[in-house]
Amino acid sequence: MIYWTIFFGAAASLVSFLPGMFAKGSTEVELRFLERGNAFSAETLASWISANPEAARAYAFPILLGFDLLFLLCLGCFLSLGSLLAAGAAQWPGALQWAVVILPIVFMMADATEDLTLARFLLTPETIDAAAVAFVQKVTQVKIYACGAAMAQTAALSFYAALFK
Repeated sequence: MIYWTIFFGAAASLVSFLPGMFAKGSTEVELRFLERGNAFSAETLASWISANPEAARAYAFPILLGFDLLFLLCLGCFLSLGSLLAAGAAQWPGALQWAVVILPIVFMMADATEDLTLARFLLTPETIDAAAVAFVQKVTQVKIYACGAAMAQTAALSFYAALFK
């Protein structure tokens, strides 16, 4: 399992560089402005898509529906396996060890939901409305907090296991 953990960590790092290579020509897409928790409204998003249809399509694919789905899979697996390995090394009880995958799974589910929803907006702007934008912005916040918490968990468990193993 250690080699899979290393693989997923390295793959997540590698995949994180790929979107910048494919987002050339659009500062907004390069900055991944929809995924960073920045405020936007249904009107401003629809207006941006109308003014930038090629950039919107490129943001949907390959950025969201390619690289970001691959990234969330690699990072989520790295965080899950890293936490499992560290919990096992720290000799946590078996059932409790499996609880450490909850935060990485919440991150992965939130990020996938965000990617699919944003891609739908970018490819079919007529689906954008205030309620849908509010929904995806909440999902983005869940993604950001769950990812941060999962990273902190993996780091803390690994540190604990390294000290007391």
